[in-house]
Amino acid sequence: MNIYEAFIKEKWDLLDNDSKLNLRNFLVGLLIKFVMDKNFYENNANHFLINKLNIVIVIIAKNEWTTTWQNFISELCNPSKSDPNLCENNMKLLILLSEEINVFWRNSLTAKKAYELREKMSKAFIEVFNLCQLIMNNSNSVSKNLLIKAIQLFAEYMNWFPINLILNQEIIKKTLLNIKDLSSCRTETMKCLGNLFGIKMKNLSQNDINNYRNLLIQMYQTFIKIMDTQIVKDKNFADQYKFIENKYPEKLTGYENMTHSFEMSLINFFKSNMSYIQFFDFAEGTRSVNPFLESYIPKISSGLNYMTEFLFIENEEIFQAAVDFWLWFSYKVFTLRDPNDTLDTFDLVFENNNNNNFGVNNNINFNNSGIHVKYTKDQYLQ
Repeated sequence: MNIYEAFIKEKWDLLDNDSKLNLRNFLVGLLIKFVMDKNFYENNANHFLINKLNIVIVIIAKNEWTTTWQNFISELCNPSKSDPNLCENNMKLLILLSEEINVFWRNSLTAKKAYELREKMSKAFIEVFNLCQLIMNNSNSVSKNLLIKAIQLFAEYMNWFPINLILNQEIIKKTLLNIKDLSSCRTETMKCLGNLFGIKMKNLSQNDINNYRNLLIQMYQTFIKIMDTQIVKDKNFADQYKFIENKYPEKLTGYENMTHSFEMSLINFFKSNMSYIQFFDFAEGTRSVNPFLESYIPKISSGLNYMTEFLFIENEEIFQAAVDFWLWFSYKVFTLRDPNDTLDTFDLVFENNNNNNFGVNNNINFNNSGIHVKYTKDQYLQ
């Protein structure tokens, strides 16, 4: 497979069309044979070979999917309904393809060409959505691995789906139920929700933006309610972390992954909805709030309380994300004056100009763009 991979990367364009098609069909047929053989596919010793073959086929698809293999996505989605192993592996292929396309678009296409290509492929992307929906709607009858792959696939292609499909209420309901009822999929589901909270609303009317944002906010409220009452149940994340670390160290990695996914979903929500939250008059301390806060402020407070708990978890990634969030949030609340202004960075950066006088210490780095402030955990908690 390494030889095939190197050959296709370096010499694919030297082949004539018939040779390309023959080689493609041979490799696809070989992959289907491996995957459809249940004993072969479920043997962990064979996963490296299958994964390598997946990579080779995606390399071919990346070269041909806009020309001679435009139905690649359809060829993966349609047969997936016939066999669970084939379905799972085809979703792996779709995720790999998405990663390759993202690199391709970022490095090779202008925004206009990327938009045209997205429109051209919209029908194929809807087929991916339908496949995800089919599996998620039957979450009680499919395997855990298949459901996890469907959730990962949904999150990966989210930015390509029409927004009315992304925010389909049945899909949202099923996603939230997965958090509550299927603990094995909880981490991936939280990652998916985090992507939903941060979805970009482009080329929409203001009325549509308001409707979709209200739907996201309702989803956040339900999400936090489930976390409060059925998952966290008044337990402190930092205390639970220490308990698991001491009593069940073998489960610590899973708990860290779940906690970090929950943390990032909260961060995405607050970053995407800060324009609503900042209207509250903190300086005057009034209780006059906009309709958003009046309805949802208990859940907003709950989310912020969780972000505070993450500061006391002895995990570098979780702690750093929490520190970055609070620096960003503090800037928004206490410094930002223009509701239309933005700060698209997690780090607190002050403008460097002649009117500012800062004490120089080891936490402050001067550069051309300003002053970059960094804190250790102990310094921040002080």
